Amino acid sequence: MDMLTRYRRSVLGVGWSLLYPLAMTGIFFLVFRSLAPAGDENWWRTYIPNTLAGLAVWEFLKNSCVQGCKTFLVHEPYIRQCPLPYGIYPLRVVLSNLTHLLIGLGMIAALTAVVVPGGLHASATAIVPAIFLAAMFAWALATVLAFATI
Repeated sequence: MDMLTRYRRSVLGVGWSLLYPLAMTGIFFLVFRSLAPAGDENWWRTYIPNTLAGLAVWEFLKNSCVQGCKTFLVHEPYIRQCPLPYGIYPLRVVLSNLTHLLIGLGMIAALTAVVVPGGLHASATAIVPAIFLAAMFAWALATVLAFATI
């Protein structure tokens, strides 16, 4: 429901959440290409996927915190109607942002498989527990910030 209401009447839909990391990666690439290692022509093959992954995770944590601050204010009618645990409301925000993160990481995995010679490494499976830990951290942070805002 959050995804439908967020991108209702939007031309690009979920593409908006992918556009920002792509644009920032392009800007970083243009700015930092002068600092590229001398003699390494293919440095960008690892720089672009790593930058995209870092920006996707940063956007996830940032959006979870910013939206988590307002979660009790936004969901006030539900809180007054139904006595659910308060941790549910920040969890909803984090899960919504986690969906965006997973879409972004899927795009990054596809890009890495095409751009990087040899494709994805076997160590890429280590991202699953890292995503779980990041989601737990974001949930805790969003909950604390929601109570601090109130």
